[in-house]
Amino acid sequence: MDPLTNIYLETVGRAFDAQAWLSKQKYIINKDRTIDIDGDVNLSSLGLTQLPFKFGKITGSFYCAKNGLTTLKGCPTSVGGDFFCDHNGLTTLEGCPTSVGGGVYCDYNKLTTLKGAPKYVGVDVYCSHNKLTTLEGIPESIGGSIYCDVNNLTSLKGCPKNLVGHLYCHYNKLTTLEGCPTSIGGAFYCNDNKLTTLDDLPEHIGAEVYADFPDEYINKAREAAKNRKYISTLSHDDEMPDVSDIFD
Repeated sequence: MDPLTNIYLETVGRAFDAQAWLSKQKYIINKDRTIDIDGDVNLSSLGLTQLPFKFGKITGSFYCAKNGLTTLKGCPTSVGGDFFCDHNGLTTLEGCPTSVGGGVYCDYNKLTTLKGAPKYVGVDVYCSHNKLTTLEGIPESIGGSIYCDVNNLTSLKGCPKNLVGHLYCHYNKLTTLEGCPTSIGGAFYCNDNKLTTLDDLPEHIGAEVYADFPDEYINKAREAAKNRKYISTLSHDDEMPDVSDIFD
């Protein structure tokens, strides 16, 4: 019997010759019928509605973007490079790899939760342009930046306490910064929300901070910024007050 018979998943969508595709890869079939591949896996833009195999370990990057996927069933258990599942119809990340050495790109889906996301991500997490209301379930360890802009976030709960890179959470529905990391190594973009306070602003921010506030909160923003380097605030009239004079 063909060893692929028990691991092949019937693909619904555009015709895809799974066995012909696999024959071009450097692969190993494990005892649990998962497939390890040495190198990149590119299954993007093939009209797939589900993945054709149950993958194991991938040493390179894994691309399954721009398909019609509604599930990540069959995804690798670990990916050495980047993991791209953007531009699909995903509502959940269940089935995602547990470890990704590079970045995770799950933007432009229909995600309402990040539960099922990898535990470890070596670089950035892109989850913008979804329907998230919370960041609960976001990876516990992130080596880069978080892009969670253009969602329906009402809270930043779930964020890691210390973020190495930037935090992009603009274009959401935040009224406070509760749940924000205590330390952000890069820039902090929280403009185009409904913020009414700067309480819970991180203790350390390595670059610029952009936030929209009603005019009556500008003075409070200045006060909060006194001990923070490189902070700017925007008022609702889209003017950027120059607060550089309050820094050494």
